[in-house]
Amino acid sequence: MDIVDDQINTIFRATLAMTVACARCHDHKFDPIPTKDYYALAGIFLSTEPLYGTIKQKYSNTPTDLLSIDPNAAAKHAAAEDHEKKTKEADKQLAAKREELNKATEAEKLATAKKTEAEKIVQAKTAASAEGATADPAAQQTLDQAVASLQEAVDQVAALKGDTASLDANVADLKKNRPPRPQYAMSVRDRAKPADTKVAVRGNFRDLGEVAPRGFLSAVHVANPPKIDASGSGRLELAQWITSLDNPLAARVMVNRIWHHLFGRGLVASVDNFGMIGKQPTHPQLLDALALQFMQDGWSVKRMVRAIMLSRAYQLGSARDANNVEIDPDNHLFWRATPRRLEAETIRDAILAVSGQLNLERLAGSSVTALGDQLVRGIPTEKIQPPSNRRSIYLPVVRDYVPELFDLFDFPSPSLVSGHRSVTNVPAQSLYLRNATFVAKQTKHAAKRLLASKEVTDDAERADLAVRWALARGITEAERAGALHLVQQIQQTKTEGSDRNIDAWAAWFHTLFTTAEFRYLVDVQ
Repeated sequence: MDIVDDQINTIFRATLAMTVACARCHDHKFDPIPTKDYYALAGIFLSTEPLYGTIKQKYSNTPTDLLSIDPNAAAKHAAAEDHEKKTKEADKQLAAKREELNKATEAEKLATAKKTEAEKIVQAKTAASAEGATADPAAQQTLDQAVASLQEAVDQVAALKGDTASLDANVADLKKNRPPRPQYAMSVRDRAKPADTKVAVRGNFRDLGEVAPRGFLSAVHVANPPKIDASGSGRLELAQWITSLDNPLAARVMVNRIWHHLFGRGLVASVDNFGMIGKQPTHPQLLDALALQFMQDGWSVKRMVRAIMLSRAYQLGSARDANNVEIDPDNHLFWRATPRRLEAETIRDAILAVSGQLNLERLAGSSVTALGDQLVRGIPTEKIQPPSNRRSIYLPVVRDYVPELFDLFDFPSPSLVSGHRSVTNVPAQSLYLRNATFVAKQTKHAAKRLLASKEVTDDAERADLAVRWALARGITEAERAGALHLVQQIQQTKTEGSDRNIDAWAAWFHTLFTTAEFRYLVDVQ
């Protein structure tokens, strides 16, 4: 039920901006969502089996089947599974043979000790015989038996060593020549026996009430809603209901999210909540018009982005107007572009872009598959977040292991649904940009790139080009004078084991990276 609750919360906040999960234990306090509607939806998800898409699943209490997605995926998966069985069997045989070898080795040591003891007895008897005593045939017989037992043990150990070496080589060969697995997807499928569920009274699944037939939200009226087939989970019908042209919310919510990402604030500021305690739209007619256009364009996000970015509202600068400030100081009506801080991923990518180290190639395959196939707990952080110059969108994000830059610059919690990011301005952010090893390394790369550039011929032009790279504008006279003073000061400093010229320009890039202008998107046209 906790998994189902997460699914309901995520899907309905994302697509309809409704906090349906609040109705798990009681009728929603603010919106017209009864508990029975929650369990009508819960029946759909309880009839759906999640597939986690990971191979080893040591960390999962509920391992699942795998869904492979490559061409010829079924054949690749079958070959990989067959090879894995052979490898496990070979490992098992090797472990048994090693155990047998250990026992044989212990037996050899014991036989050696017995032979040594028998030799001592025979030697003592022989010495006594030389002094007139009678020789002991039994002692000699014991020695002969000990010698025979030792030889047998030696032969057995030698044979087992040969067998072990052969099995060891076989296991190594199997592991070295594993056939490639297909890629696996995290997905879902209908359970074998889809069924309705009962209302859990006050959210207690041990105290069940009436049956809640699988269905949709009664508060959202959709003409001729699809009927759920009893033999299926109802996921398809739910998707059809959410994206119905008669659904009043889905298109509005999506258009509002697009506006939010382009402007920094949605027409409805509470992008995840269109309910009673959500914010009212500042431009309701515009929201409706864009939603209709969005549906008429086939729900094309690209077309909607293009339409908004070609509008006058999006192309406005961030310059302040005294009259407008007096009327609308918080810019609720979008009369100018509101300066806003870049997101954590963009700050990282911008630093790498200025240094010339940003890898723009598309990542083939999944960046998290390898992490999902092993036990994350206890793995060194550098393995969970290996060094990478790829765009931040390709970095794996593991709960409780968010990269430091992301954590400091308000990356949302991976454990929560977040349609809107917090934006803070705290000393730790500036301290990171000043002292982090990552930033210092990129300033050196940026300095080398600048010094190697053929676009410039002297330090004044280099200072200007550095500002253009970092801040996308020309340098001011005061900034040029300050940059040249800084560079000359460092160039004249004697530093062992470093290139003073690179250090000097790295210091200038470091200065640019720590400015507020580098972190904020401002257009003063």
